[in-house]
Amino acid sequence: MNKEKEKLHFYCPGTRVLVVWCCISRCHSGAAFLSSIINKMIMPIVEVILGEESREQASVLLGDVKIMWGAPLSDGLHFAVVIYIAVITHKYLKKRKPE
Repeated sequence: MNKEKEKLHFYCPGTRVLVVWCCISRCHSGAAFLSSIINKMIMPIVEVILGEESREQASVLLGDVKIMWGAPLSDGLHFAVVIYIAVITHKYLKKRKPE
């Protein structure tokens, strides 16, 4: 493939979308591993720091309302890590230019 065709191939919008999709799917395929790290390594530390016995039962009382915070915090951490990886990948692909 000559250099002009390589440039055209890299800059084709469909190719970029495919590359970004592949990166995001790789992040998603590691979701079980990431969830395991968050649920079994990070959340127990948060439980100890906040003085909770169980993340599943952790709650805050606001008047008569009981707000369960354990599972949403865990899911939020997972979401934030996946988005962070996607942003880093996007920045890398944006900077990368063929010679």
